[in-house]
Amino acid sequence: MTDTERDLRTAMNNLLCMITLSGRMNQTLKELEALFAVSDFEKRIFEQPQQMRGYAEAKAMLCDAVEQIKATYGKQIISEAYEAFKNALSEPAFCKETAIDIVLEKTEAAKLFNDVFNRMVDMENAFPDEADGYLIFVELVREVRSQTTRSDTAADICPYCNGLPSKTAKADFFGENHDDNEGYVWACECGAYAYMNREGNVIGTMADRELHYQRKIVKKILFDLCGTAGMTIYESCRWAAWITGKSLNTVQDVEYLSMEDCDAVRSLYDGVKERLKTKRFQYPHTHGELIKFLEDGGRMMAQNAFGYRYGRLLIPILTGSEAIRIRYQKGIQEVMLPKGLEYRFESDQMMILHPSGKREKYKLFTKEQRLELYQREKKE
Repeated sequence: MTDTERDLRTAMNNLLCMITLSGRMNQTLKELEALFAVSDFEKRIFEQPQQMRGYAEAKAMLCDAVEQIKATYGKQIISEAYEAFKNALSEPAFCKETAIDIVLEKTEAAKLFNDVFNRMVDMENAFPDEADGYLIFVELVREVRSQTTRSDTAADICPYCNGLPSKTAKADFFGENHDDNEGYVWACECGAYAYMNREGNVIGTMADRELHYQRKIVKKILFDLCGTAGMTIYESCRWAAWITGKSLNTVQDVEYLSMEDCDAVRSLYDGVKERLKTKRFQYPHTHGELIKFLEDGGRMMAQNAFGYRYGRLLIPILTGSEAIRIRYQKGIQEVMLPKGLEYRFESDQMMILHPSGKREKYKLFTKEQRLELYQREKKE
């Protein structure tokens, strides 16, 4: 890993933490206002300014502290993130990873960073648990560059028969013996339908049974990528968006894909899967090589590990000589990798043997495996 990439990773993880902190501080202020709204503190402060002076000062102090943090830490972190991004634009590896194939002018780079930053702010409550700031930034750069789009308007007229769809109970539409009969679908008499969420909003676009089947295949592909390339669901959705030009933020968004979109995803995945099977990737053989492997973008997936469910992806945001730091359940956690333990490596499999006899198993994924997914053009 170059110093430029290391600086960018640090800057983006700082940016992610700052955006998260800012959102939580804003929520704290809203809850404080809610407290005043349901109590008589505001009235008492107004009517008894001397006796309630301490309460008024405490509220003002909290508001001032939030603004001070934004004006110091926030401003500096954003500035450092932008500078690190500009420096990274001179790195061929970063440009390849983010699909930037042209030299950006200063104003273009500034606009790209600003667009990505705004999207990070918008998704503050929806950051994927496993992803680090660098991963999120890279995926959003790709998304902004590809200008993915999507229409969220429910069809008033069936695209298959020009009929009039209506809200229909699943039990009535699919039959009593269907596996999932709870809720409703937006359905037409010809058999085309779209799913609806609990709030009664239509999810995706209407499709016949064949298109729904193809969408399920795409959904399976997005999950398969987690185990074949070490990607998060967030990254898998962004990869499908890169192929189709459609905005996919969650797996549920496959309901917006057309038959052509599904064919494109399936076709490219088949080629990628074959290449991942036949291509030889470099994996570590010693503890020292493992640490360097993780520092250079490698990942570990828990198969039998202390405190982690099977399939949990461990993405380092910081690598030390005997530990890595990861994002975990909206916070930060250390994963210890002591030199004194016995490590066994076999291709992409790693086993850690403890003195107690406990054995931990992990599957390893290289950064090159993820980049392999972007080695072909979207359309041929």
